[in-house]
Amino acid sequence: MSIDLPGYPSLKTNLLPAPESWSEGDAPLAWRGVRVSWLIGLVRDLLADINRQREAAIALAVHASQHNKAGAHGLHERPDMDVPDVPAHALLNVHALVDHVVRPVTTAGRSPLWPFVPLEHRGRPDYCADPEDACRGGRQPRHDRQVRQHAVRHGPA
Repeated sequence: MSIDLPGYPSLKTNLLPAPESWSEGDAPLAWRGVRVSWLIGLVRDLLADINRQREAAIALAVHASQHNKAGAHGLHERPDMDVPDVPAHALLNVHALVDHVVRPVTTAGRSPLWPFVPLEHRGRPDYCADPEDACRGGRQPRHDRQVRQHAVRHGPA
């Protein structure tokens, strides 16, 4: 699967070029943190790329509508313009992000997304989204799991 880079110009500005080589030993998983602001910016810019055609259709629809209203009010005698259909606003979920962006970007170099993240946005993570808590290098101690499970069921202690 290859990605249509002209269709996603924000990838050129938000991601580094593919690494020449990658091995899991280059950076242990526990060290692979990224700034949340970078991730939010990446997704925001991708959504703008995805919805660019919608924005163009809106502009054409507004122009055609104004043209047709002006003709109806006798301001010109040109024929009405076709008002284009405006596609629905596209949304991006995690699966679509992974399937249509992350996998195509990372497949060629057989690497995770992390080496594509600009250096100023990388660092050791403060929080980990991994259910096995790989950021600590393994499973959580039993007591921590019990505290977290209690908080999920009953609210914070």
